[in-house]
Amino acid sequence: MKAAEFRRIRRALGSEDVSAPLEAAYITGWRLASEILSRQWKHVDFAGGWLRLSGETKNRKGRMFPLTPDLRAVLERQRARADAVEGEAGQIIPWVLHRNGRPIVKIEKDWDRAIAASGLEGRLPHDFRRTAAHNLIRAGISEQAAMKPSDTNPIDLSPATHRGRG
Repeated sequence: MKAAEFRRIRRALGSEDVSAPLEAAYITGWRLASEILSRQWKHVDFAGGWLRLSGETKNRKGRMFPLTPDLRAVLERQRARADAVEGEAGQIIPWVLHRNGRPIVKIEKDWDRAIAASGLEGRLPHDFRRTAAHNLIRAGISEQAAMKPSDTNPIDLSPATHRGRG
């Protein structure tokens, strides 16, 4: 997925509740439901500059993604939102991505509306997995290193697989 296409989708999403998880998935290439929406603040290391996945990945291997400026900005916005809700509700919000303090479970309806509004039918959040690896390669990271943060296979990066969308 090209950056301009993602910006169109993000604008169509509108709400930070929905756009922040998708932005994090676009940057990291992590699986939306099992790896992005499940992040808690204990997985974020602002000082060290990492977002962590423990053994709860599909292959049970942990991974880390560096807090790039874009990812750090997403997480800092979410930290400010969590702080605001915590102040109002008087309770700790463990979830990085939440709706008024409650974990986000599904965003498929929001995604479908945004895809239709942006005219990009056929796009899936799973497309972000290849896109993230391609973006790292374009930034000068080796293909082998670029595949590790999203646990992408070499076949997933082939032109036939990404059909020019990367």
